[in-house]
Amino acid sequence: MLKILGGLMIILSTSAMGYLYSFGYKERVRQIRELQFCINSLSSEILYSSNPLWVALNNVSKNCSSPFKELFSKMSNYLKEKKLESIGECFNLAFSECKQNLYLEKEDVEILNTFIQGLGSSDFEGHKKNFNIVLKKLEGIEKEAEVTKEKNEKLYKYLGVLGGLLIVIILV
Repeated sequence: MLKILGGLMIILSTSAMGYLYSFGYKERVRQIRELQFCINSLSSEILYSSNPLWVALNNVSKNCSSPFKELFSKMSNYLKEKKLESIGECFNLAFSECKQNLYLEKEDVEILNTFIQGLGSSDFEGHKKNFNIVLKKLEGIEKEAEVTKEKNEKLYKYLGVLGGLLIVIILV
C-alpha cells in the first residue's frame, strides 16, 4: 500500500512539473498577443490622441492585463515623477521589477527595448513607422512561438508523466 502511494505521488509530482514547464510556452504566446494589443493601444494614444508619453502609458496600462499592466504603469509613474532621465532607463527599471512575471524570451525583450528607446525621438511619421515595424516583428515572433508551443507543449506533458512512470518502475 505504501509503495503504491509513493509511486502515485512520484507520478503526480513529475506530471505537475511537466505541465508547469509546458505552461511557459502557452503563456509566452498569450503575452506576445497581449503585447501587440498594448502597442496598438499605445499607438492610438500617441499618434491620434497626442497625449504625453506618461499619460499614454498610464492609459494603456488601464486597458491591458498583467504583467504588462504593471510594466506600463511603472514606466508611466517614473516618467511622471521625473525620477529617471530617459524612457529607456524607465523601461529597464520597470522591466527588472516585472521580469519574474514575464515569459518573454531575450529576443522579444530586445525588440520591445528597441521600440521603447525610439519613443519620443521622432516625428509623427517616424512614430508611425516605428509602430508598424514592431508590430510586424511581433507577428512573426508570435507565429514562431505558436509553432514552438505546439511542438513542445505535448512533449513536456508526456515527458513528465512518462518520467514519473520510469522512476516508479526503476524503484519497484
